[in-house]
Amino acid sequence: MARLPIIEQRRKLKKLLLLQQTTNNMLVLLFALYYVLICSYLRYNVRHIKTKEEKRVNRMRWMCRLTMDCDSACISQLRMDRATFRILCDMVANIGGLKPTKNTSIEEVVAMFIYTLAHHKKSRTISLLFYRSTETVSRQFHQVLNAILKLYPILLKKSEPITQDCQDEKWKCFQGCLGALDGTLIKVTPPTEDKPRFRTRKWCISTNVLGVCCPNMQFIYVLPGWEGSAHDGRVLQDAISRPHGLRVPRGCYYLVDSGYCNANGFLVPYRGQRYHLKEFDGHRPETPEEYFNMKHSKARNVIERCFGLLKGRWKILASPSFFFIQTQIRIIMACCLMHNLIRKFMSFDPQESLIADEKEESDGGSDNEEVEYITQINPSNEWSSFRNNMATNMYNTWSTRPSGNVILLDIIRFIYCYIMWMTTITPSIARGRGKNKQYWTDEEVEVLVDALIELASDPLWKVDTGFKNGYMIQIHKMVLGKIPSFNKAVIPHIESKIKYLKTKYNPLSEMCMQSGCQWDDVEHKINCEKQWFDEWCLTHPNAAGLRDFKFPYLRKLDIVWGKDGATGLSAEDVVDASMDANWQKNLNVSSSSDNEDEPVLDILSQGSPSSSSCNNGSKKRKKLSPRRESFYKKKKAATPQQTIDSRLDNFTNKFEVICDQMATQYGTITNALIAESKPECIGGEKMQEVIAELLNISISPMDVGRAAEICFNDPAKVEVMFALPSHLRRSYVLGFIYPSSIP
Repeated sequence: MARLPIIEQRRKLKKLLLLQQTTNNMLVLLFALYYVLICSYLRYNVRHIKTKEEKRVNRMRWMCRLTMDCDSACISQLRMDRATFRILCDMVANIGGLKPTKNTSIEEVVAMFIYTLAHHKKSRTISLLFYRSTETVSRQFHQVLNAILKLYPILLKKSEPITQDCQDEKWKCFQGCLGALDGTLIKVTPPTEDKPRFRTRKWCISTNVLGVCCPNMQFIYVLPGWEGSAHDGRVLQDAISRPHGLRVPRGCYYLVDSGYCNANGFLVPYRGQRYHLKEFDGHRPETPEEYFNMKHSKARNVIERCFGLLKGRWKILASPSFFFIQTQIRIIMACCLMHNLIRKFMSFDPQESLIADEKEESDGGSDNEEVEYITQINPSNEWSSFRNNMATNMYNTWSTRPSGNVILLDIIRFIYCYIMWMTTITPSIARGRGKNKQYWTDEEVEVLVDALIELASDPLWKVDTGFKNGYMIQIHKMVLGKIPSFNKAVIPHIESKIKYLKTKYNPLSEMCMQSGCQWDDVEHKINCEKQWFDEWCLTHPNAAGLRDFKFPYLRKLDIVWGKDGATGLSAEDVVDASMDANWQKNLNVSSSSDNEDEPVLDILSQGSPSSSSCNNGSKKRKKLSPRRESFYKKKKAATPQQTIDSRLDNFTNKFEVICDQMATQYGTITNALIAESKPECIGGEKMQEVIAELLNISISPMDVGRAAEICFNDPAKVEVMFALPSHLRRSYVLGFIYPSSIP
């Protein structure tokens, strides 16, 4: 083969040299880029490890100050001493099902939860104090809340009636009494569309909480969630009608105030008589009714003090929070349960000294299952006679006791009453029913309702709980503009007619919200069975006679008063909240399945926590009340998009775990290199003695390795540790393990 020309050989050689030079340059650039990436990665991880270690040390120092230093600090920050805090942690772990995670312990998450309730702090503040992310704080808060709600069988006090051998002066005259009952208002933040229902007569947006307590100030039953505009009697009726609600055995009763009716099981003071204790200062009871009211007030005051302790201990109840309304309601239940825990296990409650100076004695509880409970609140002559006989016996027992200067006090009282009677002028006012009666035509009523609708749409007149003052005068002008011959006055004609319309609208709208009753728009009356209506009237006397009553203004008046009435859809007791928490847990477990078709089937088959098949779940689903119906409609099956999102979240979590493991390995390699550069100072037998001593002084297994490594490198610390007394060795070891945690 002929040789190539010299020019071609040179050209080919230049190409080879150029290719070789380009390859070398690319290799150098790749090596430099690789070197830069490795350096930046190592620099970031070393800084990340250092920051993470500092956060862990600061977190442990903060937890030590909260739960380990002294009882006074623990009570000040967590409202309970160290022993009670450990009891709560054991209960939520063993009974509530709360489990620790890889990075958080049960003590830490419980402390975060209690600190939030005690000081009403937001997630951002808690994340700064405990060196956790806001996502971790929020997630662990709800887990601890659900775990505490499951403790209701243990923490709720069992009711026990007062016996004849009772030595308490306040309660021994009320034999058969179970405790006291009352309602209180707690400020909440409901959705914007529900704020009119939660607005009270004092213009505060609150929820009406029914509380029942025993003489030693422990809660027996709690029902939060009713709107602030609801009456106390309506909340009590709902409490005794619930499947797991308040139970009052026959022959027993609770002390209630005059806001309730004097019915079987609920003892009310006499109306029109002195009742409050400040009214008896310097005044001796003159009648059995006054003496009964005085004793009743002294005993029933226990529920007021119980509410005072609850709101003073948990500051989250003093001002509205910004959780979802259902979460706010369950927070109230959790506060009541932890209140019982503190009253049960703490020998001294410092919060009680701020409310009152006297100390209540605790009593035991017994559970009698074979009893008949009260299911209705109906006043009766028998119960009134029972109260009269009790008041007479109490007054006779008190008046026959030896006392001095009784005759002189009676004479002074008689003279005072005679002077007041002589100086008081009671003018006679001519009164009579129907003297100013006016009959309304259908046209006039229609125009009146239209005027109410027009005012309800006007923000200058409509407010959350009704209308502004003087709205009836404006209605009178509007009616006169449409009917010039209108001759009714504002008071009493328009006022009484509006009151009449409201008394008919409220019971009709409440019945239409129940299952088994619906509104007939053609006949303009309710459509229900007679048996259902009779059972409803037993607990709602204001609905009597409305089964065949025609009321063509119901739909129009929904615009006027429909948003102001309390419905109680958010109300739930502790049992319902605990069952719903279990349902949500099962829902989350089923929706995180690897199979995309499984979540929908699991959700449909889990209609309730106790259902085991699709048929049973559908049967129980049909029996849900309308109050629970609206709540369960919000829980839908997982969509494919949600399933993809959950898988991406799982992948992200796994990737973060891998990164944490890599960072841990880098830290281990670094420690090994540092340890290799130092000479050994302790023999194997001595090291075994050190490890045995560390385990003997209750050092956690996680910290034993770190302490052994420090002692291996510094023999002086070993000599000092063995030279100290046994009760000081633990503090010394923790001091050189976490030097920054020592103040």
